[in-house]
Amino acid sequence: MVDFVNHRPNNSIDHPCSEGTVTMTDSSTPLKVFETLHQLLHLFRREIRQNLEQSDSDLTFGELRVLAFIGRTPQCTPSTLVEFSRTDKAQIARTISKLHKKGLIERRQCETDRRRQRLSLSPAGDVIFQKLNKDRATIAAKLLQHCDEPLLDDLLKQLQKARSSAEDAIP
Repeated sequence: MVDFVNHRPNNSIDHPCSEGTVTMTDSSTPLKVFETLHQLLHLFRREIRQNLEQSDSDLTFGELRVLAFIGRTPQCTPSTLVEFSRTDKAQIARTISKLHKKGLIERRQCETDRRRQRLSLSPAGDVIFQKLNKDRATIAAKLLQHCDEPLLDDLLKQLQKARSSAEDAIP
């Protein structure tokens, strides 16, 4: 459970990888897994937002997410971004325009379909993307500091298996 006033997990969850039991309402184990993943992701995003607020960057969290997606998915299209972010087309178009005006992304027409654009990071955008990745790795290590490498390796394998199962379950 999360204390939404202080944005901190309550005492029932000390460390995501601790041997202790996660205390939640009576619900199924699969639901508890998703609730725990949600809480862990919430903590991760909170730390990223705090880093962003403490930096001298003029990027919003949404702009940073779009920049990161383009960095991880070179030559993606605005449609791919809309699908990924589940944000409306107009908002994505505004964010792309802002990032382009700031010189952080480049837009090129798709060679096979001139109506489509391909997006990639500019050199300045890549610098921010590399710093973001470094910060994300530092935050992830901090949040999982009480988990040893073998446990993290096993957790990753199990989560990948769960993701595959979830993808198979959705038509």
